[in-house]
Amino acid sequence: MSIDIEQAEQSVQSDPWESWRELRVTPLSGVTAGIAMAVTAIVVLVGVWLRFATTSLLWLDEALSVNIAKLPIGQIPGALQRDGAPPLYYVLLHWWMQVFGESDLAVRSLSGVCSLLTLVGLFFVVRRIWGLEPAVIASGIFAASAFATYYATEARMYALVMLLVVVLGWMLTLLMERPTVIRTLGLSVSAAALLYTHYWSFFLCGALGAWFVVMVVVGGQHRRQGFVGLCGLGLAGLTFLPWLNIFSFQSAHTGTPWARVPDLQIIVTGILHFYDNQGALPTAAGPSLSLLELLTVALVVLAIFGIPKNRRRIVIDLAGRPKGRFLAWIVFGTLVLGIIGAHLSKSTFVPRYASVIFVPLVVLMAVGTQAIGARWVRLGVITVLAAALLTQGLEWRTTQRSQAAQIVAVLSKESKPGDFVLFCPDQLGPAVMREIPASSGLTALSYPRLDNPRFINWVDYLAAIRSTSPARFVKDIAHRVDGHSVWLVWSTGYGPYQSTCSFVASTFLGRPRWGGHQWVNAHPYEYFQSMNLTQFNPPSPPIPQKKKIAP
Repeated sequence: MSIDIEQAEQSVQSDPWESWRELRVTPLSGVTAGIAMAVTAIVVLVGVWLRFATTSLLWLDEALSVNIAKLPIGQIPGALQRDGAPPLYYVLLHWWMQVFGESDLAVRSLSGVCSLLTLVGLFFVVRRIWGLEPAVIASGIFAASAFATYYATEARMYALVMLLVVVLGWMLTLLMERPTVIRTLGLSVSAAALLYTHYWSFFLCGALGAWFVVMVVVGGQHRRQGFVGLCGLGLAGLTFLPWLNIFSFQSAHTGTPWARVPDLQIIVTGILHFYDNQGALPTAAGPSLSLLELLTVALVVLAIFGIPKNRRRIVIDLAGRPKGRFLAWIVFGTLVLGIIGAHLSKSTFVPRYASVIFVPLVVLMAVGTQAIGARWVRLGVITVLAAALLTQGLEWRTTQRSQAAQIVAVLSKESKPGDFVLFCPDQLGPAVMREIPASSGLTALSYPRLDNPRFINWVDYLAAIRSTSPARFVKDIAHRVDGHSVWLVWSTGYGPYQSTCSFVASTFLGRPRWGGHQWVNAHPYEYFQSMNLTQFNPPSPPIPQKKKIAP
């Protein structure tokens, strides 16, 4: 197979959507179709299992989400004001737990169900636009993707984000076919739901809105769709007004000023970060990771520029394929806006934030396979891609996200009622406290604010750390313990803390006549959220002497 770098013979229409026509290749048939269906069936079955098969306890973000969602509905907005997230996922999780309980499987199954619905919805959206074969391939990629399966097993909002992106895509498809009031409202509702689920949805809606503007300005047969699309997004923005005060407070007080602001390289390499999140503990990149990155780049390029000329040649059309250009703008345009937003807000970038573009990326990769004219080569690429994705997903399934089980095992056996459990930083608290029975009789506090370790107060977080003296913190605790042991759950490597928590531990140990014992050592290569457990014993109070009675 050769690739000719030349301009495509067919001219590109001026309409930015360029109707719903698309170049097609000879579909898989006969033996190749049978093999493709068998591979897809296996991939989907394994993918469904992976969405409910994690072996780990809940970690910080999950336990914190559950603790917020357990609050009465009326208290959730106030808790989120200190947390920094929008409310929709937490309200849904609240009602979900009312029905299914609060076990690890129960709270995570909401994300698992959302991911399964995404899988089904993705198939129908892609089939409606591109046909059956790309729909099957897109569904297979999503089913096998370790990113999708990982967040299907996490009690966080990212699986819901992917589902709502598919719903938005379905509403957009209907609107492009025939704009009506009902379909415009459907677009508006789905966009509003995204805004109330994750704030990176603003960047996705911004990229989509820019595309609508181009449609209106350029004109053509889809000018009306662009106009009503803008109206739908505008209405979604209006629905966000009741949350605007809380959002403004969060933006001003709950950011991550200590974090490294992402550079422009993320715009180009952002699509590769879906293979590098907290589920990937090993530091060495394996062959499956390199293969996935290579295939991703190749398929994205083919989806945007590749046109099959025959079974052996692919023409690279520098003007781009119509719907490939749209998907590329949604993916990279959202990344551009997100990076600009991160710079303005001095916040960081982690792959899960970009979950709003993951579904369009999956579709882009599936469309890229359609530029491969040779059916056996296309089948081979699909099979290798599925195998690499499943390999990574199986590796991530056993990732232990929290070392809390070891901590709680020691505390349940060795601690006594009245002992103090301290968390430094406070980010270790939610995962451990979830596993400690309420009847333990332990007094639990967190550094730096000495508050309830089941929650994190992110308001002016860096200022709170800087204003807290570790020595004064230790002295304050020492005056409270009244002879009870102090159990310090601590870790290093948390951005703004640097060596603060190790200094807290050494300060306890340095107090006169205090003893210490290290029960658990942190293992960052085995646990995403690793932690130490050190016991400190204050000196025993003097035994009161009986007064001698004079004869």
